[in-house]
Amino acid sequence: VMLWKQALAPPPPMEPTANFQSITPAPPPGTNGMSNNTVAGVKRTAESDALDGPDEKQFKLEPSVVSSYSSEKAPMAALTDAELEKLTPAEKRRYERNMREQQRSYRISQQIKMLRDVLEENKIPFKPNKFSILVSVVEYIKQLQARAIMLDSEHQRLAETIRQTNEMVTSGQVPSSGEESQNEDASRVHKMPDIASSDLMVKGLDYEGVFDRCPSALGIASLDGRVLSCNTSFEELLSVRKDQILQQSMFMYIRNHQDIFEAMADLLKRSSTTAEAADAPKGTQLLFWCGYVVSLQAKKLAFSITLTNTIDGDPKYFSLSAAEMSEQNKA
Repeated sequence: VMLWKQALAPPPPMEPTANFQSITPAPPPGTNGMSNNTVAGVKRTAESDALDGPDEKQFKLEPSVVSSYSSEKAPMAALTDAELEKLTPAEKRRYERNMREQQRSYRISQQIKMLRDVLEENKIPFKPNKFSILVSVVEYIKQLQARAIMLDSEHQRLAETIRQTNEMVTSGQVPSSGEESQNEDASRVHKMPDIASSDLMVKGLDYEGVFDRCPSALGIASLDGRVLSCNTSFEELLSVRKDQILQQSMFMYIRNHQDIFEAMADLLKRSSTTAEAADAPKGTQLLFWCGYVVSLQAKKLAFSITLTNTIDGDPKYFSLSAAEMSEQNKA
C-alpha cells in the first residue's frame, strides 16, 4: 500500500533557485557574444539606443569614431530641414558637432594636399602620409631660411669688402696680389681712355683676403643685429671662434643693452632724417656709435658701430670695429 501511495503522489514543485542559464537562448550568429550596446564592433551611446528607423543610423557612432574616419570616408550628407525638425535637441547638437568635425578635417586635408604639391614641385622626398609631409615641410622651411641667411651674408660681405677696398685705393694702398693684374690693365689704358684709373686698380683684388687680413678687428651685422661676418683680428680680440660669433647677435657683446637699443634707433632715425634733407650729400653716409663691450678675459674693449647706407640713403647694414682700450682710457 505504501509503495502504491508513493507512486501515485504528484511530483514536488521546482525550487526558485534553479539555474536557468541552460535554457537562455544563444546569441544570433555573427555577434560573437557581444553585449546589447555593441553592434558589429561599433559602440552605441545611450541616446542612440532609443533611435529607430534607417535615417538615424548615422547618429549611432560616437564623435571619436566620426573624427577618425571623416578625413578618409565621404562626408556625411546634410539633413533636410524636415529631417532636422524631427531630431531632439541632443540629436541636433550631435549632428552639428559631427558636421563641424568633418569640415575641419576636410580643410586640414586640403592644406596638407597643397603642402604635398609644393614638395613635389621642388622634388623634396617624402613618404605618402600626413606626418611625413609635415616633417618634410619643416625641413624645407629650415633650408630656405639657412639659404636666405647665407645669401644675405654673402651680399653684406661683398659690400663691406668693396667699401674697404675703395678706401684703400683712395689712400694709395694696393695689395701685392693684384700687381700683375694691374700691370695688364695699365697696358690697355691707351686702348680704353674712357675707363677711370681707379676702376683699373680695383680689378684683380682679393676682397675676402683684404677683409680677413686687415689688422683692425672688423665685423658686419645686419640691421636686426645678426653678425654676418668677421675677420681673424675680430676673433682674436674677442677670444671667440668665428662659427660661434656668426650664431650670435652683436647686442650680446654690449654691456648695456638699453643703451645699444636706443643708439640703434637713434642711428636709424638720423639716417632717415639725413636722407630726407634737401642739402644732404649724395653717396654713402656713415653714422657712428661707440660703447663698451662686455669684459672678455679681463680685457677692456670698446665697440664702434657704423650704420652704412646705400646710395639712395636707405640703411643697409652695421659695420663693427672692436679695439682694446688704452691704459689712459681704462683709468
